[in-house]
Amino acid sequence: RADKLPPAIRAGYIARSASHPPLNPLFWDLGFWFLPGRLDPHSEVSSINQLYAGAAIANLLVVERLKVWAEDTGGMFMLRKSEDRSGERFVKWADAKNNAALRSQVEWTSLKRQGRAIEKLLRSYQHQPDRLLDISRNCIIFDNMVDMTNCIGKISTDSSVRIERLKNRLS
Repeated sequence: RADKLPPAIRAGYIARSASHPPLNPLFWDLGFWFLPGRLDPHSEVSSINQLYAGAAIANLLVVERLKVWAEDTGGMFMLRKSEDRSGERFVKWADAKNNAALRSQVEWTSLKRQGRAIEKLLRSYQHQPDRLLDISRNCIIFDNMVDMTNCIGKISTDSSVRIERLKNRLS
């Protein structure tokens, strides 16, 4: 964490970052400044409770990034099922962004069920919660491969995120 750096190095980091903080303002205000690409050996996740507390906050931040990426690339989000089962199932974020009625109908995904997470920890991850990467399970839907490819490009060049793993579910 940058807030734990020696005073001289910390001052240089603040000077470089003040005009364009490389992190969400929430973390800047709290004083939790992380150096991009540098792991913090003192912040290992050691329990599922700790993992879910962090995931709940991270999910809020990820949803805000998803909106930006979707708007820039023509991405869509799923709508809640209507009572009469009619109407569109997806909406482009560019259309929903300024339409309160549409925005309220967007179906944001919830965190992975805790029971399923515990099952994965026991079965696949040798009781190591820091290996569980898919608690926040959001998605952007696209009409075509060009828009999806453009979005992957936007995500990969976004300095506020790091791609940990990319799965090809198209085959």
